[in-house]
Amino acid sequence: MTSNEQIQRGGGGLRAAVPAAAKLSLSPVPRPPSHVPSAFTLVELLVVVVIISMLVGLLLPAVMGARANARKTECANNQRQLGVAILGYEAAKKRLPGYANLVRGTTVSWVPVLFPFLGRMDLWEGPNGWRMGWNLPNTPTPYIGLLVCPNDVQSTGDARLTYVINCGLYNDPTTFPLITISNPGQGIFRNYANVPPDARISLSDIRSPSQTVMLSEKLPARPWNTQPMLPTDVGFLWPDTNATGIIQSTLIGFETTVLPAPLPAIHPGVVIVTFCDGHVAEIVEDTPCNLYIGAP
Repeated sequence: MTSNEQIQRGGGGLRAAVPAAAKLSLSPVPRPPSHVPSAFTLVELLVVVVIISMLVGLLLPAVMGARANARKTECANNQRQLGVAILGYEAAKKRLPGYANLVRGTTVSWVPVLFPFLGRMDLWEGPNGWRMGWNLPNTPTPYIGLLVCPNDVQSTGDARLTYVINCGLYNDPTTFPLITISNPGQGIFRNYANVPPDARISLSDIRSPSQTVMLSEKLPARPWNTQPMLPTDVGFLWPDTNATGIIQSTLIGFETTVLPAPLPAIHPGVVIVTFCDGHVAEIVEDTPCNLYIGAP
């Protein structure tokens, strides 16, 4: 018996052990059956299209509403910054700016005199800055996003303007009220290019700053570098107190001969205004305008 041979005893005989590897089965591994998946049926495709259409129909109004709210928020922020600049001007000068102001013998609107309070000294200082007056050949008139409502698609040009200031009340669209501080129909922004000294208004002259409109929005407004300048170019005039609708008062034009019907707000259903205490609010467009005249 060799060393490589194994002897198994039992059952009365000798048997050679069979190697374990010889007992393994050599049968092939089964493969899963292959098949081609069937295509979508027409009904299934129609169901998918209907579901997608329903999702779009549900999501689109929400997206549009979110975008509209974002534009209103941006508009309110623009007005808030302008209101802070106007209040800063009043604190420094002890009076509010006029809708027209005399600078180096030239008339400029309320916008350029606010440049130092808006952080735009680049437009105010320098040999061609607005501090030198309006009629220089190189006076800058750039586009300033702060002055334009994001919903304003009507204004054109670089010096476009959406926001306007409270210039007072008139009954006859062909005439303006007398410029005296004792006239209760006057607004808070006067013509400081040609007014008597007693017509200059400060915040202390306003009975109720929290209910007196300072800024509003208007379409269309004239560019802020308009010459010659009327109150309705860069401001608004309140109509007769018998009229109703704040939008009617903010959008009335001087060139009209009769009070027009109420016009739609820039934002659906509301007009955004800033009050003389600096707070910004949305007012429903059919609010009676005589609630917010609040003249000195």
